[in-house]
Amino acid sequence: YMDKISISFYSIVSAIIFFNIGMILILIFRHSLFFLVKYGEWCLLLLFIFSVIRILLPLDSVNAIVIHSNKIYPGIIKMLHMPLLNNQYSLGYILLIIWITGIIFMILKDCYLYFNEFRYIKKFLLVHDEQVDRISKEIFFKNVEIFVTPNISVPKATGILKPYIYLPPLHVSDDEMRLIIKHEICHIRGGDIAIKILFSILTDIFWWNPFMYIYQHEVDNLLELRCDHNITENMDQKEKATYLSTILHVIKQSKSYTDNYLTRSVMNFINYKTEDITKQRFQVIMRRKNYWRSEKCIVINSLVFVLFIASFFIIVQPAYYPERNEADHILEINTINSYILLSNNDYLLYINNEPYGYLSASELDTLPYSELEIIKEE
Repeated sequence: YMDKISISFYSIVSAIIFFNIGMILILIFRHSLFFLVKYGEWCLLLLFIFSVIRILLPLDSVNAIVIHSNKIYPGIIKMLHMPLLNNQYSLGYILLIIWITGIIFMILKDCYLYFNEFRYIKKFLLVHDEQVDRISKEIFFKNVEIFVTPNISVPKATGILKPYIYLPPLHVSDDEMRLIIKHEICHIRGGDIAIKILFSILTDIFWWNPFMYIYQHEVDNLLELRCDHNITENMDQKEKATYLSTILHVIKQSKSYTDNYLTRSVMNFINYKTEDITKQRFQVIMRRKNYWRSEKCIVINSLVFVLFIASFFIIVQPAYYPERNEADHILEINTINSYILLSNNDYLLYINNEPYGYLSASELDTLPYSELEIIKEE
């Protein structure tokens, strides 16, 4: 079965296209209050998971449906093969070197910033808080340590293998403090910090895509909406109002935002970069119903899954047509004048010893390509 799937340049491009389609849909529907209230954020989280899996598995199946691009894609491929630097390197090769160099730079930069955050957090001044000590014993969660420090302005959760919760000195009731701690534990239990860091690595890999930085922000918003849902799903309207008033109290006591640069390896209780998501969180909590049990939500989730599977059987690639000879007849592709060169998992069609374009794995089983000899590049 493995010989029926492969990874090629075109399968990678198709995976990038499908990933961006999925993330753009998340971007659109996350801003729709109607959608979040009626169907919830779980549909979008499922779409996010499948979008990430799709870009990590850029597979090409021999049974895939090939969508040919007649103008744009062939033009791009022709441009990438354009020779530069005295015909020593192609434009595509130079761009690949720039891409890899950018990945290395972005990962090193993020490692440096993560290290600085970690070093700064380790220097926090820890203070004793009787209320936090008492409530943290009530809400025990394995391997989680809770500290109070004046060095931050909003509650934060950080750490993967050894998670920590840091709280600023807050003047809130016991019930409100319980909700704050439960919220941060929800982030830890859901693996939100690991998700945030992994998507940051994905952003480093595709650093040239400006939408990645918008997607990164949307992932944070989705995780906050999911956490709100997990906390309030069994609450009545009065308890929900208490939860929302807790968020308001934290906001009112956190106006300085002295720690607004601690965003890479932590999950914050509130997003101080924008008020839109905080307002939306309030509206969704008070208006939503038990949408996750509705038939419509099940249908949407099933549709997302079907589209995810279908994306592995669709590949976009340029349409190449052999040039006409002097008699204005189209060249014939046969076993005498044509062959296929296999190089780095890419299949390049040659006619009369001239390259005419790449083939997908799915086209190899179709005529006339299935009759041609495949030569491996040495």
